[in-house]
Amino acid sequence: MSSDASTSLCLRRLVLAMSQLYQRYRNRWTLVLLVLLVSLLSSLVLFRKSEAWDLPVFSLLTPLPTDSSAPSTFPPPKFKNAFISSALYSSVEGGFNETIIQAWCQSQTRWRQDVALDPIIYGGIGNVRNDIISTLRYSIEAGVAIIGPFIIQRSPDLIEIDTKNETDVSYLFDQAFMRSKLAHACPELRFFDSREDFEKTSTALTMVIQATPRDLPQDEGPVTSISPALDAQPAPAGSNLRVIFPAPFAYLPICIDGAPFADSIGGFIPFRQDAQRLAAAVLCTLAWRDSPHLNSSSPASAPPAFFGAHLRTAVDATAAGFPGYDMQAPRYFEIAKAHNLTSVFLASGDYQTTKKFIAEGLLEDPPLYVVTKHDLLDPADLKLLDGMSWDQQALVDYLVLVASSYFAGVSASSFSANVMVKRRVSSVSGSCGKGFEGTATDATYRDELSELVGEPKSSIFISNLYP
Repeated sequence: MSSDASTSLCLRRLVLAMSQLYQRYRNRWTLVLLVLLVSLLSSLVLFRKSEAWDLPVFSLLTPLPTDSSAPSTFPPPKFKNAFISSALYSSVEGGFNETIIQAWCQSQTRWRQDVALDPIIYGGIGNVRNDIISTLRYSIEAGVAIIGPFIIQRSPDLIEIDTKNETDVSYLFDQAFMRSKLAHACPELRFFDSREDFEKTSTALTMVIQATPRDLPQDEGPVTSISPALDAQPAPAGSNLRVIFPAPFAYLPICIDGAPFADSIGGFIPFRQDAQRLAAAVLCTLAWRDSPHLNSSSPASAPPAFFGAHLRTAVDATAAGFPGYDMQAPRYFEIAKAHNLTSVFLASGDYQTTKKFIAEGLLEDPPLYVVTKHDLLDPADLKLLDGMSWDQQALVDYLVLVASSYFAGVSASSFSANVMVKRRVSSVSGSCGKGFEGTATDATYRDELSELVGEPKSSIFISNLYP
């Protein structure tokens, strides 16, 4: 008997049995219950026919494979606290080096307290982070102060970038850390919390101009100094000069100042502490599920092995013409298997393609077990995550992806490129070495730690984003 005929026979017998029960117990509620029961059992019969029946049970929940003797899905408090403490130190203080920036500031012979850059910064976290770093770099080079800096928040649907809704950098970054470390490394660099605070430092009217390296005249190459342009402004005696500074995103090749500077300056602006802690909690759960009997006194000694993927298919990416799911997902599966990594952490802002990626990963040979940050945080941490904005939640993804065993993202995304350049610092070639660029048919960049998939062409992100 065929599968269809067998299913039809089962359903007919089911309906007959229900009819007999109704004849025996005649009342309206019995009929309602029987109809619901028929619907449920019919669905189960049809589901039994489908291919989904043959998927593992965890295909619906997609946890990483765990040791059956593990006491809990989430690590015990002692293990978690030790892991997070170690991870936070390693990601911030452990990798922080201020000596290069200190030397840069000491080489600046003139500091002007009457001039301040007022940067215009907006976009996703990849753009914002590099715009802040560029502002720091040009302000130190010119010996001038900084107002803010402030971040213009994106609209909730991510389509409108310049909403005019300003907030300070603590929205995404650890502002207290930034100010404290820069005050020590570069005490002459002054910050003003508002435009009004800057204007109050002079009794005369403040002169306002707009300047950005992209618009300044230059015979050859990028503009590395804005000092001549500022000196050329005929400001009245006693007046302050506020420079509206559209931050030059991905404008200056980072290695123009040398690899030590490029590798160091980003350390002054770590992400906000709650995002760092949640990322550490995600990594902790990954480590615990991978090896549930780790020594709780030194849990970070055995970091989890996993593949990190950035699936960039959200509405704003589609609107911008990014490569679609059918280009990104198959390549990510290939890369994961090529590196023998069957545990996959996925960062994505699109719910539908995330579900599709998880389901298709399980059908790979060998199966790929895909999880997101939501799968790896306990209820208390999930509540904290849910209280964050879209861009704040993305900080958690960024930090986890940076810690992956191998990473792949899409070359058109500044977020993916930021993860890659951060990891590239630890690669064989380093930030300013000669890595692979645009000679394959399936990637824009590839090294032993990361790959950016996309059209085989040189991306400005590869050379012009700070780690």
